[in-house]
Amino acid sequence: MKRILALCTIMALLFVGCASADKEMYETFTATAQEIEAYDAEWQKNAMTQLDLNTFSQTSYIKWDTLLNDIYQYLEKALPADEFEVLESEQIQWIKEKEEAIENATNEWPGGSGEAMVHFGTAAEYTKDRCYYLLTYISN
Repeated sequence: MKRILALCTIMALLFVGCASADKEMYETFTATAQEIEAYDAEWQKNAMTQLDLNTFSQTSYIKWDTLLNDIYQYLEKALPADEFEVLESEQIQWIKEKEEAIENATNEWPGGSGEAMVHFGTAAEYTKDRCYYLLTYISN
């Protein structure tokens, strides 16, 4: 009986530890997302030239993509293998949809000075939305 009680105690502590780690990572990822949101809002007030807009949209995309990769790598370790396999399959489909959306958006600006802005802006929006979607795996 003591062994069972000890085992139950250890399992409960491990579960609480995992929940605590998930909460901490969720808060870290959410704080990063809020920082990127603040960056996005700030540039929109200050961008003056097409070059500014192109540079901002590329930087925004890089920030969101970095966060996405961090969340995804965390989930790869945190989720049970079967759940991650489903997520991985969804992720591959999402990448195809994102690439198609980018292509469609940039087709409206072929060779124009705003093409880079549209390309990275579309990529940033899709990636931002995906970050928030992946965060639901941690918050649940």
